[in-house]
Amino acid sequence: SHIQNPQSLLEIGSAYGHLLLEAKKQGWTQVSGVEFSDEAIKVCHNKGLEVVKNLSGLSSQIYEAVAIYSVLEHFANPAKFLLELKNFCQSSTLIFIRVPKMSEAGPWLSLLDHFWHFSEDSLARLLDHCGYKILETFPSGKFLGIQHSGILESFTAVCQLKDINN
Repeated sequence: SHIQNPQSLLEIGSAYGHLLLEAKKQGWTQVSGVEFSDEAIKVCHNKGLEVVKNLSGLSSQIYEAVAIYSVLEHFANPAKFLLELKNFCQSSTLIFIRVPKMSEAGPWLSLLDHFWHFSEDSLARLLDHCGYKILETFPSGKFLGIQHSGILESFTAVCQLKDINN
């Protein structure tokens, strides 16, 4: 575990709040989520979770950890989102970004809802451009495609804000 005595977690794309509830069970004291679906937000509210529709709905606070699982590829403008996210981070904040891994053959996920197709290199370039540095990258599972035949892969990048002095 990267964080000792964890306190604050922000999850982007919190769906029905599974991760947020688990974090609370594990002792995180401040958990918040951002979710696009009104239905999912209602479910989260019924579970006593603080979940809002976009970052601007959050109270201004710094989080120790941010989880962005299978979400970044859905943003029309991921750079704009990553720049906005910096308002909720400090240099020690750990940001976990999981995305589907684009195959060497090119994009294989639906272009209707996946605006972006990331390789480890292209995600690293985007993060660097937006002022983040990657601490580590690792494979984060294979899954059976629903709309696509075969086994699909994802990877996770753990990153932090770049030191403003370099």
